[in-house]
Amino acid sequence: PNVSASRAQPTGLSKYYRFASLLAHYSEEKEHQAHQYSQIYEVSYPTSWEHQTQPSELFDVCPHSKEYETVSAILSSMPMEKLHSIQRIQNKHLWKRYFFERQFVKEMNGGICNEMTLFYGSLETHPEEIYNSGEGFDMRYATNGSQGTGVYFADTVGFAFQFAYVDEESSTLSVILSKVLIENPLNRINPHVETQHTLQTSESSRKLNSSMDSSSACNIYAIHSNCKAYPSYLISVSLPDGLSKKSKRNDK
Repeated sequence: PNVSASRAQPTGLSKYYRFASLLAHYSEEKEHQAHQYSQIYEVSYPTSWEHQTQPSELFDVCPHSKEYETVSAILSSMPMEKLHSIQRIQNKHLWKRYFFERQFVKEMNGGICNEMTLFYGSLETHPEEIYNSGEGFDMRYATNGSQGTGVYFADTVGFAFQFAYVDEESSTLSVILSKVLIENPLNRINPHVETQHTLQTSESSRKLNSSMDSSSACNIYAIHSNCKAYPSYLISVSLPDGLSKKSKRNDK
């Protein structure tokens, strides 16, 4: 019995070592897969972002920085002497949602996300309620316009400032410069349709989550679902003398 037991021992050890080798190989393979997945799903934040201690923060953009010059170039049609401030919006939660939505749009649109830089005027709503929230541009509070119920953006800063928020405490007018995913920018929508729209094609029908109207003084874009836009910067200009919330409402 002792002899047979001693003969069986090497066989058991070899099985053990073989199992340990397979386990190590399996662990390495899973670790490699996990690394690949982390690269695929890892959120990449804008390089201009600064260190922040809160999930959502507002940072003044330095007037002498490259970032300031880049944003100012987008505002070239506006008299720069009226510019009060450019503030970067860093909301990690909103950016994550927008980042993954952009990846999804790319996958569904052949690698193209049609990301545009557009302006948004919030009228009576304080911009902080948008950029400091969990939803950002929220369809639950959207109104019905020329392209149905949606959140509306303009490609011209002057047009957007007609709908700017008036802050009498700081004597400024503010609009939000945003990144917006416009999947089908050349499609105009029936203004009588109040909910999410359907675009009929020869092959199938699918939901259209964005639209465009070029009949105004500038191009007006609308998104019809959440996570399609991220509020990048708060643009504020000095409030003209004599202009207040009351007088601005009377002008409409």
